[in-house]
Amino acid sequence: MKNLESNILGQFVKIVDTVKIFKDLNQNAETDNLWPNQQIRNKACELEWEKYKYSPMNGDIGEVVSVLNFPVYEEPIYIIRTYGTFYIPIKNTGFEKINVRQSLNI
Repeated sequence: MKNLESNILGQFVKIVDTVKIFKDLNQNAETDNLWPNQQIRNKACELEWEKYKYSPMNGDIGEVVSVLNFPVYEEPIYIIRTYGTFYIPIKNTGFEKINVRQSLNI
């Protein structure tokens, strides 16, 4: 499924392929100017997730809060906030859009 970055912000998505997650992208100095703020950058890595015994899993639902355009990659990297706390950098092929009813399991 192809997601268009212009209309994906604020949308709810479900992680479908954890292999597409960037677990330590925030540790790369070349990405310094790409992050929307330092708080998101600090929380968008495996080291932070492990503090809370969290690991992103297929089926996790979250909101797309930012899009990073890192020149090394040929596609944008999306930042998904899960559980209101964790920030997950992921390729667009690693998630699918869902509607709000699905995200609330209604």
